[in-house]
Amino acid sequence: MRATLAILALLLPLAVGHRAVAAPPAGPHLDRRLVASRCAACHAGHGRAKSRMLRDAVQDLCFRCHGASAAREKARKAGTLTQLARPADIERDFQKPYRHPIERSDLHRADERLPERSGKVLRHAACADCHEPHVPPPRQGESLLGLRPRQAPIRGVTTEAELCFRCHGAVGNRAARSSDLGRRFAATARSVHAVLAPAFPGPMPSLIRPWTSSSILSCGQCHGSDDPGGPRGPHGSRIPHLLRYRFETADGTPEGEAQYALCYRCHSRKSILGNESFRYHNRHLVTASRGRAPATCRACHSPHGSAVNPRLIDFDTTVVLPDRFGRIAYLPVGAPAGHCRLSCHGVEHPRASALRDWGEVVSPRLPVAPGVPPPAGPMVGPKTPIPGSSLQRPHGR
Repeated sequence: MRATLAILALLLPLAVGHRAVAAPPAGPHLDRRLVASRCAACHAGHGRAKSRMLRDAVQDLCFRCHGASAAREKARKAGTLTQLARPADIERDFQKPYRHPIERSDLHRADERLPERSGKVLRHAACADCHEPHVPPPRQGESLLGLRPRQAPIRGVTTEAELCFRCHGAVGNRAARSSDLGRRFAATARSVHAVLAPAFPGPMPSLIRPWTSSSILSCGQCHGSDDPGGPRGPHGSRIPHLLRYRFETADGTPEGEAQYALCYRCHSRKSILGNESFRYHNRHLVTASRGRAPATCRACHSPHGSAVNPRLIDFDTTVVLPDRFGRIAYLPVGAPAGHCRLSCHGVEHPRASALRDWGEVVSPRLPVAPGVPPPAGPMVGPKTPIPGSSLQRPHGR
């Protein structure tokens, strides 16, 4: 027994010394002014099986402090939280219809690594996929990132978008209807909302200050709680696609500040409807001549971006259909002008009158009967292809 005590006496200073060197900077969970019991708030001597000695399942453990007011008051009475602590009610957002699926966090493995490479693993989410509970997030911006000890970013992640790409990028178990957002936002894409680097070199008359064409956004500026003053981060929302503000996509939706609140947070409604960036914006969104339904922003633009077209043009092919030659195409002809080759709401774009206005001539080689195979490409004059044109084949949304 004495020998054992002697060995422990020798090892204890080493353990304490190692901890003093390797300990991460104190975050809110390790701040006694906020969490009185510090480590013991989450960890038990033996703990829950297969849980890194946690007192409860991860999401239930988090909601002890980040749940409803009754749960927070219980934590205060138990001596876990102090009176100074004001943790957000995140549990409420996870009860909304559009949320990250933490109800499947039983599938989470303590040793799992993201991005997931296997297509056999069911998609799920756990708090620890985005948050490191032991150290504070960066102060700048609206980042969700937690930092590993010694301030190293989580597994090489340095921006919020890269964190999102770990599950919404090139992963083996991506949902069938979703796309690889890492590729969508790649530097090779023709136009994107800039979440990694500035992406719009030209003028953008509709931007509301302080936004400029060189601004960089975060995913959380569009995705997150729809409650004013709600917790930061994309936990849950009542709006589809886990959006913070409304972005209506149903064809025929009347234009309004509320309907496109997401767009109008950064883009001036007055500028858009005043046709400052596109001379037919008002006609498409509002007037919809000859009794036709108005188009939505999504009919022509993808809020993420386009691999081939400028100005986020990526037609919604549940609304925009091929023309009689089988084409859905946008042809840029200099900022901010462009031509469309498509059919929308029963109207072929462009009409012959529009072609004359633009000084364009339809090639005599173009087929004129329905069912005839489409030509090799759009033409200016009799034989000259339009530089920089793109052809979008019909696809699902």
